[in-house]
Amino acid sequence: MKKYLLCNGKVRTMDPNNPLAAAVLVVDGKILAVGADSDLNVLAGRDCEKIDLHGRLVIPGLVDSHTHFTMFALGLEQVSLEGTRNVEEALDRFREKAKTLSPGEWVLGVNWDKNVWPGGNAPTKEDADRALPTNPLCVISKCGHLTWANSLAFQMAGITRDTPTPAGGEIEKNPVTGEPTGILKENAAILIQDLIPQPSQADYQKVIRSCIKLAHSKGLTGIHNCEGPEPFRAFQTLAQNGELAFRVHHHIAMENLDDAVALGLQTGFGSPTLSIGSLKLFADGALGSQTADMLEPYEERPDYYGIVVNTKEELHRMIKKAAAASISSAVHAIGDAANRTLLDIYEDILPLTRTGGLRQRIEHAQILKAEDIERFGRLGVIASVQPLHATSDMYIVDRHWGKRGRYAYAFKSFIRSGAPYAYGSDVPVETFDPLKGIFAGVSRRREDNLRAEPWYPEEILTVREAVYGYTMGAAYASYEENIKGSLTPGKLADLVILSKDIFSIPEDEILTTQVDCTMVGGEIVYERA
Repeated sequence: MKKYLLCNGKVRTMDPNNPLAAAVLVVDGKILAVGADSDLNVLAGRDCEKIDLHGRLVIPGLVDSHTHFTMFALGLEQVSLEGTRNVEEALDRFREKAKTLSPGEWVLGVNWDKNVWPGGNAPTKEDADRALPTNPLCVISKCGHLTWANSLAFQMAGITRDTPTPAGGEIEKNPVTGEPTGILKENAAILIQDLIPQPSQADYQKVIRSCIKLAHSKGLTGIHNCEGPEPFRAFQTLAQNGELAFRVHHHIAMENLDDAVALGLQTGFGSPTLSIGSLKLFADGALGSQTADMLEPYEERPDYYGIVVNTKEELHRMIKKAAAASISSAVHAIGDAANRTLLDIYEDILPLTRTGGLRQRIEHAQILKAEDIERFGRLGVIASVQPLHATSDMYIVDRHWGKRGRYAYAFKSFIRSGAPYAYGSDVPVETFDPLKGIFAGVSRRREDNLRAEPWYPEEILTVREAVYGYTMGAAYASYEENIKGSLTPGKLADLVILSKDIFSIPEDEILTTQVDCTMVGGEIVYERA
């Protein structure tokens, strides 16, 4: 039985009944007591390992409530276009990768963002051809809703000017020639992505192990993951082998709904290490690709409203079917039209939701009409949002949505409405470093412009509110508030030691705060050298 006494520090428990203490006693993977040094020293006894905090801060383990974990992990081995300033810099990176490959092997890329390239225009397949004449290319945009490919990839997929667009997607075509440009939007991406060889289970397990170590170093003790059955299978294998020192709440992909219902799976089933999440659906696209479904047109395109990925009728059918089987839903909705659609559906099936004790979620909830925000609180819909999206996207919000941006990333307004909320990153879209997310939430400023005025300061969070979203808010969203989310006796000993007290330092110093130690289930899984 392992015993740790963390003493001589500042403990922010996130428990309203005992919010601040000096010490924590951990016994056999759980919190035994939280209180004063003198009291816990007596309780700990002689056979306890003491960790002198020297005044440092202890908080509950941080949970990222929206990840694409293995996509990020695999992407670490792919061509990253992060930091490229134009298409030529991207092509140089493709050429370097191609030197390591044989003709015909795929070049896979991530983190392409057309919004930071001159003019904000998307590249073409002909651009990519200049670097990759003999290797097929598939690059996923930073937002995850655009795919850029070269001519060879289009040829392999048989995509021509006459190819019909899949429902909920678009094959972008040259307005003059009618030929595909090289860009696939939303569901159209499957035409090429289905051709790419898939990772093996061994591949998944390898990258997950490596990425969990990175997550621990950021203070993460768990995630809510939005991926399909193969990553879930890999997490299961690691858990069965005792290799998963991490809490994973894994959502159900849309295409697996019928199977999940037939098997009798229910949201929350599993263990504290690996549990079944919600049905993950898409209502629309994204801001970065300008495919979010809007009630009013985009600022520069008066006849364009975005893309509906799944119709209201189809969403209603799937959400209701899931709810009847005791599976809650977590639905991606970016635009104000998509969010209203989801709120209408959740309100319509509210009796079924309440009977089953379900907690419905909207993922991202990026822009809403003011009158729809209060519906989150009234309906009890969880706002599963990502603070870093606000500061990453502020410029393109101003460009594409204009003054409507007042109720984009309306984090404080959600809290005022009484809505439950949980915070995440949407990694690989943003870094999964929760301290950066906390900084974004409490400052509404970007790291590259710290002297700027906060963007829509009405939505600024307190540090406590921001930390709550990564702790108790995340625990509530996964039906686990009784076993984690706060440093309360009887709960799992998931905790983080930080180098600075982020509750009292100037907000800019949050960015230089270090994770000194991460503990999962009473085991130290990371210590800063």
